[in-house]
Amino acid sequence: MKHAFAIAAIVGLIGLSVLSPAQAQKRRPDPPPSPEQLDVDEAFVAAHGAFMKNDTARFEPLAARAAAHPLAVYLDYWRLRMRLTAPPDENVPGAADADAQRFIARHEGTLVGDLASRDWMLDLGRRGEWERFDHEYARWILRDDDDVHCYASLGRVERHRPAPQAREAVFSVRNFGPGCLALLDALLRTGAFDRDDLIERLQVALETNSVDAVRRLGERLGLDARSVRLALTKPQQALSRKARREIALIALSRLARSDPAGAMRRMDAVGPALRKTDRAFVRSQVAAGAMRRLDPRALEWTRGALDAHATDETWRWLARAALRERDWGMLRKVVARMSEAGRSDPTWIYWSARAERETGNAEKADEMLRSIAGKFTFYGQLAAEELGTLTEAPSPAVTTTEEELARAARNPGSIARCASTRSACASRAIASGISSCAG
Repeated sequence: MKHAFAIAAIVGLIGLSVLSPAQAQKRRPDPPPSPEQLDVDEAFVAAHGAFMKNDTARFEPLAARAAAHPLAVYLDYWRLRMRLTAPPDENVPGAADADAQRFIARHEGTLVGDLASRDWMLDLGRRGEWERFDHEYARWILRDDDDVHCYASLGRVERHRPAPQAREAVFSVRNFGPGCLALLDALLRTGAFDRDDLIERLQVALETNSVDAVRRLGERLGLDARSVRLALTKPQQALSRKARREIALIALSRLARSDPAGAMRRMDAVGPALRKTDRAFVRSQVAAGAMRRLDPRALEWTRGALDAHATDETWRWLARAALRERDWGMLRKVVARMSEAGRSDPTWIYWSARAERETGNAEKADEMLRSIAGKFTFYGQLAAEELGTLTEAPSPAVTTTEEELARAARNPGSIARCASTRSACASRAIASGISSCAG
């Protein structure tokens, strides 16, 4: 019997060994097709895939195959971008400057030219080439990259010039890219930022749940990396041992997101590690965490958090807690704690007006509603209806002229020209910000 069992086991293993190569063959991905096997549209999309992987060896033959594509200018842009973003050990600093200048000049006033300008500025900022950077920054149209703005302030700080936007730039980013991290370090080095500023910035990172920013700020606060990691991943465990102020703040804020009541209990047990202002901040995070979970205690905790130093990220959640319970007085108090930009948002203008009406101040409510009524936004329409004006459909769009269609057709990046290709814009999502055609 034992021999029969052993033989069966051996036969089974032989069977597995025979089947495994076939199964492995099925799982093995097919090799990518050669450029010659692809049509122009397919080669263009494949070239973008190679660009995204920074695979220059595969990119070049695909780009050659796709050279006749209506959006071929992006092949040149991707090639330039790969050069500009290459690690220093793979590229001589500044080697692509002349090519970048020529490309930007050749495509001035176009989206692709502005994208190349942005990428070149990131490279110039990394190298501290501030005069060239300033020239490009003044001409930059999109102005949609945080790191570029941080480099702009960094250049002023390093040349001992006023940098009024520096603090806002450091506080407004969710995660620190190379430029914003360099700006933060420069502000610390010059004394424009101190430890209290770092802790305030840490609180912003906790409000937005930016783990990367918390870690980087922890490094600059001199916090033990293992303690920070424990506070982020296992806050209960971090709070079970004696923790310094910053670690307790991190752990309590993280715990407030998953267990608001537990964070309140733990805060009382932390003892003297926290200051009065820290406790107010933790209460605001508890209230915000409770509202995210639709905990009915959110409003109760909101009442105890009005003296917190927090950003609109938190106040919006606390305003929702008051609104959910229709506590109009509390809603007014919370909105009053928002920044000017937060209070000016049509959402909170509308609900503040409702709060005024519900508490008997109809005249002020109407005044607030009139400031947003008629605007083509959700709350603008609600405000108009509240004032007695029904929403009307917008006027019919003006018919596009033949000349306008022809002008679009002459633009390689336009929908009209792209739709004329056999793929009918199959390459729609191939690049971030590629054009109106690529969405």
